[in-house]
Amino acid sequence: IECSAMAEKFLGLPFDIHGGGADLKFPHHENEIAQSCCAHGQEEDIKAFARYWVHNGFLTMSGTKMSKSLGNIALVHELLEHYDGEVLRLTLLSAHYRQPLDWGAESIARSKALLDRLYGILHHLQDVPVAASGGRPPETVMAALCDDLNTPQAIAALNALAKTAVESRAPADKAVLMGGAALLGILQKDPAVWLGYGQSGDRSEAAAIDALLQERQQAREAKNFARADEIRDELGARGIAIEDTPTGAKWRKM
Repeated sequence: IECSAMAEKFLGLPFDIHGGGADLKFPHHENEIAQSCCAHGQEEDIKAFARYWVHNGFLTMSGTKMSKSLGNIALVHELLEHYDGEVLRLTLLSAHYRQPLDWGAESIARSKALLDRLYGILHHLQDVPVAASGGRPPETVMAALCDDLNTPQAIAALNALAKTAVESRAPADKAVLMGGAALLGILQKDPAVWLGYGQSGDRSEAAAIDALLQERQQAREAKNFARADEIRDELGARGIAIEDTPTGAKWRKM
């Protein structure tokens, strides 16, 4: 009864969206509807209480329901100490809100890999300007979200937009990609920074890496491929990936 009373006092009836876990449909939410509608003579109109109901699936940790009693709680401010916010956001969006989501290292790693790929595409398109109409949400992403907030389908649509942008290299297609990403709250950072190109918190380390890249280039020009491979392996062991491009070698943190 307190839920019905608070809803009427603080939200007013009817209000737009009522949320809750899937386990609360019966009897909790059905009771709220019944007592609130009956109290106002609206027995035939359940939307006289709340217009839309959003029941979310359970969040599990390695197959076990997340709960305070089990102590398997992951708090956002703690997760942000280890993962970027976009990675966490995409992981939560990867499953439909009505379906269960198993939270763990594997699901987070999949989201990170997808973001790395999408940021890699944006980096590849860095010389392509964004069309003046940039920022407008694309129809395919909007259609997915309008279908009961189907976020997995929205992510699939975004992947398709990324493929189109790579193939066409058209400003309009890049703008559509950026608009869809903004709607989902991802790809909001500098691709070069995200991918770690030339990024190192230690300036001396960055200078040392650049020197090794220069030595590797000289070794390749001298056809000393054994030394060039040694440098690549040495940097790889230090967590540095080398990418050979038409404009020269680039490095980034793995």
